[in-house]
Amino acid sequence: ITPQTFDAIVDSAEFGKETDRGLLSGMYAKIFKEVTLSIRDLFYQELQWSDKQAHFLAQALPHCRSLHTLMLSSNVIGDAGFASLSKAFSECSSLRVLMLDSNCMGPQGAASLAQVLPKCHVLSQLNLDHNKIGDEGIFALAETLPGCPELSHLSLRDCGVSELGMQRLAQCTPKCDRLETLDVGGQGSLFDSGLVLAGVIQRCQRLRHLAVDASGVTPEGVKQLAEAIPMCASLETLCLSNNVRIGDSGADSLVEAIAQCGPLNRLTLEGCELDGEHERRILEAWMLAEKQVWGLQLDNAAPTAILRRVSGDSMNCSLGLTPRMRKVSFIDDDPL
Repeated sequence: ITPQTFDAIVDSAEFGKETDRGLLSGMYAKIFKEVTLSIRDLFYQELQWSDKQAHFLAQALPHCRSLHTLMLSSNVIGDAGFASLSKAFSECSSLRVLMLDSNCMGPQGAASLAQVLPKCHVLSQLNLDHNKIGDEGIFALAETLPGCPELSHLSLRDCGVSELGMQRLAQCTPKCDRLETLDVGGQGSLFDSGLVLAGVIQRCQRLRHLAVDASGVTPEGVKQLAEAIPMCASLETLCLSNNVRIGDSGADSLVEAIAQCGPLNRLTLEGCELDGEHERRILEAWMLAEKQVWGLQLDNAAPTAILRRVSGDSMNCSLGLTPRMRKVSFIDDDPL
């Protein structure tokens, strides 16, 4: 709590010596200043914090002049709480990493945040996953995200966005000059995110990681993505997992594109329900392009015979099976 709030508590208390009241307030103010000025990271995830706790935190944040990372993931903070917090964010001049995922933010909360984003001059990572901000929230964010000159990581998974909202996002992200990671997976199957985002790959020349998993990608969407990937000289990761409509023709498009995607070193296709033959074709193309086999995730382990044919009999086949890796992290452990 801030010294002002503490003083209000002290004023309502009884003291044996009246002089102790001022002494206690002075001591608290001194300690508060020393502590807040040195704080670099604040982690308050999974605490069931609501708008009430958010209001208290918002009062203290402007005093944290060295704050670099704020994590409020997996709480129950709503639009009112984020309205208070957003005003405080604008006064945190060193804030670089903002993790607000898995809360109760709606369109109004997103709009409050959008208003102050251009004032967060060094913000590099923003995570709003699993907040139902919808198209209204996306439209508000799209207006101001390009005003964040250092933004490199943007995650908007499962935010209740329609095709219209995704199109608006696709229009604004190329204006984010430093954007390297875009995660918009989990949007459902009502529209084809692949069709919408193919243009983003072509126009975001710094983009390194793109996730469109569980987002209704169809064979045509995969085809558009596959044609766009060679035009992005920096793309290293493409996550297409759990898009069950990709189909055989979508897999064929990927086979044709893999050889032309030099920097691409991680491709995830788990849960896409590809048959064994198409998985083998993708694996063969991957190996022929001299890419590391661990970077390819499929539903089924490929026969070692395929790997021997591609890489030679001297290959250690125990390393050839596609490993079950943990979910790809699209937010660097160390943003610096």
